Amino acid sequence: MEWTAKKKSARTPETGELPRGGPEKGGRHAGALAGLGAVVALFCLRAYHVGTVNEDAYISLRYARNLLNGDGLVFNPGGEPVEGITNLLWTLAVAAGSWASGLSLTTVAPVLGTICGVLTLAVAYRWCQKELAANGFSSGAAAYTALAAPLLLTLAPGFAFYSSSGLEVTLFALLVTGGLYLLSHSGSLRRYALASLVLGAAALTRPEGALVLGLGAAAALLRPGGGRLRRTLASALPGLLILGGVTLWRLYYYGSPVPNTFFAKAGEAAVVEDWGLPYFEAAAADLWFHGAWVFALAGAVLGRDALARNVAALSLVPLWTFYVVQVGGDYMPLHRFFLPILPVAYVLLVPGVALLARAVSDLTGFRWLVNLATVSLCALAVAYVVDTELPEHLEVEEQRKEDTIGWTAYRSSVAGWLDSQDPDALVAANAVGAMGYYSETRVLDMLGLNDAHIARNGEEDPEAPPGHQVGDADYVLSREPDYIIFYGIKPAYRVGETSPYFLSDRQLAGSPEFQRDYELVEVDLGEEGEITLFQRSEEAG
Repeated sequence: MEWTAKKKSARTPETGELPRGGPEKGGRHAGALAGLGAVVALFCLRAYHVGTVNEDAYISLRYARNLLNGDGLVFNPGGEPVEGITNLLWTLAVAAGSWASGLSLTTVAPVLGTICGVLTLAVAYRWCQKELAANGFSSGAAAYTALAAPLLLTLAPGFAFYSSSGLEVTLFALLVTGGLYLLSHSGSLRRYALASLVLGAAALTRPEGALVLGLGAAAALLRPGGGRLRRTLASALPGLLILGGVTLWRLYYYGSPVPNTFFAKAGEAAVVEDWGLPYFEAAAADLWFHGAWVFALAGAVLGRDALARNVAALSLVPLWTFYVVQVGGDYMPLHRFFLPILPVAYVLLVPGVALLARAVSDLTGFRWLVNLATVSLCALAVAYVVDTELPEHLEVEEQRKEDTIGWTAYRSSVAGWLDSQDPDALVAANAVGAMGYYSETRVLDMLGLNDAHIARNGEEDPEAPPGHQVGDADYVLSREPDYIIFYGIKPAYRVGETSPYFLSDRQLAGSPEFQRDYELVEVDLGEEGEITLFQRSEEAG
């Protein structure tokens, strides 16, 4: 493998980009492809080892189930349509996969997520390889060095874990990575338009994708060369048409241009200090995306047109960090909200380190010594991660899997009991994922994620975890639910014995109307423990 600069390739006159078949041509080395296959196998093994459907994923699966049953894309069939999901495209994709394959939704979702994870690794490898080649590295150096990007993703805590969780994390990461890759190495208006379509799909997978779409259009505008207006329109209009069309559909179907979760998750300024900043600090320490960004920026300054080529990708990390901090981060472990930007950060990290090493070797003249030192430091860094950091993260992933299996088993048992007692009952609860998916009963989401009134009018508690800060006991009681389940795994607490956790629970516990109209019920579920809930008394009517 030779770290030698190749003769600078000719640039297209309009965009200044490398034409197809540039210096990376011929870089498909069998050993590098075998290495990529080994990384993919390791990723799939990790995903399988810690894979289980997440509690929040069951909310999307309930929407998908109702859609397949002909009841529409709703949480409660026959009720007010509310978009209680933030992953529209993912929910539709899982529903389509189940319909086409005949497999259950709980099977399709983890498999589809793992496939998206594998594709993300492939795109990250290809982008990293092309970036190295565009900066003059030989085809062999580019092919083998680029393996570092997918390997870092595979070892990153949470990336493999969430790929098999039933959530949209890896689909979103794939679309963001793919869209920015197309933008970085676009040599025609067609590729700009394709990038816009991909980023438009990302905006349908997560609302935050609209930020990336805007970055792409801004990058096309700032890019040197002729035809700026055409590039900007090509990189903006296709994605905006997709987003605009879906927004109109949302207004027609749900009566809101944004998902209901936008209102339920909006917090106060205190959320930034109490949740957002600590979330960023923990994620940065474990995922090291901020350090990767520094090396990527340094490499872009040293590289051949790299700064202009990757302006959107380089802007993503600080912009995304600002956004995540503002919304307070996420309550889930392993830094879920930062995982979609990891492929971009790691892709640009690798050429950044390589370009810095080349700059030092050019200055000193000791190319072989610098290359040896670089490889040795990288090997020591990987060894350190594998020996010290990775075991701790694997333990967290495995423990979370065991906990989730236990929670799901319990909540599915609760769902079965509710269906056996009264399938037409209205059940008010906070944890409505697995219970809602495995039950046919109507569910009142006391956190407001699937209830428009609570999301928009409920009182907020900034001290509660993000996405769990809204409550409205008066509204809950006005709906006269047949059962109310306070937050708890097994068993739930009794009023007056343990402090209720979520705001709605605390409000209900202090309500005279609740204490008058509801009575405590305990049901033995055998191996799954017991249900502790509150049933509306016959005297309440």
